[in-house]
Amino acid sequence: MSLPAVREWYEYIEGTEAAGAAAMKLGPFAWIAVATVCLETMISIKFGQGLYPRRCPRSVRLAWGIGGGVGAA
Repeated sequence: MSLPAVREWYEYIEGTEAAGAAAMKLGPFAWIAVATVCLETMISIKFGQGLYPRRCPRSVRLAWGIGGGVGAA
């Protein structure tokens, strides 16, 4: 599922001419990947409460924040 989803996302973002009119919208694999990530995040938040009694160290949070920021850009 991941390779077709990444290809559809890339074609949508880049708007390549090779994709033609299909690049104007996300394909079904990309939507399934987005839905899967959202669902897994919600499940982790719901059932992860109290699983880790101590907070994550600041250095780890900072590293994840930087990585997420670089990945989003």
